[in-house]
Amino acid sequence: MRDVYVAGVGMTRFAKQPGRTLKDLTAEAVTAALKDAGQSVRDVQSCYFGNAVAGSITRAPDIVDR
Repeated sequence: MRDVYVAGVGMTRFAKQPGRTLKDLTAEAVTAALKDAGQSVRDVQSCYFGNAVAGSITRAPDIVDR
């Protein structure tokens, strides 16, 4: 097993945002996490995110490319 680190975190405002897609919200959270970590996209080897309600709100159109 190897060491892993959480270097930065980011999130969006928890509210109805009907004019924004899941991709828009994800970009905002990832940008905030990178800024929090003091890193750029080129410094990241892998990235994971969680979402509690997007499927029920958006019917999951942006989660997978169907």
